[in-house]
Amino acid sequence: MFERRLKIYLLIMAAGVCGLLCRAAQLQFFQRDYWRREAADTLKKVRYLDTDRGPILDCKGRELAVDRPCVDACVDYRAIVFPADPKWLQGIAGDRVKARLGDAWTHTARKQREKLRDAEIPRVQDDVNAMWDKLAEVSGRSREEIEQVRQAIL
Repeated sequence: MFERRLKIYLLIMAAGVCGLLCRAAQLQFFQRDYWRREAADTLKKVRYLDTDRGPILDCKGRELAVDRPCVDACVDYRAIVFPADPKWLQGIAGDRVKARLGDAWTHTARKQREKLRDAEIPRVQDDVNAMWDKLAEVSGRSREEIEQVRQAIL
């Protein structure tokens, strides 16, 4: 009688452990890309902070500094040079195609990967060119002024 209950208890425990192992395998092997994307997305959350703290005054009430909104832009140096660095363009294009294809990228033949990457390079260059127009629009400057800043960096 005691052995029978012990066997049933061990069978229930073994079923529970098997269930946990199956769930762990599902998370680790079959859903790893989903959870990897979720983890990466938690780092990309956008949160806006109110930065207006008012003017800085001296002891007589005169303004020393006043808060003004500003926009800072960071551009990869390889995008500043014209024409852009071909190896950098290939790398960006390859990353885009990999992200778009997902797991299918690893199953694609090498020649096909190169074709897809090479077809993406002009789109990357177009996006870099459009970025300069967007920077001019956001900063309130003309495209020529942005080009002068770019040339000064070079």
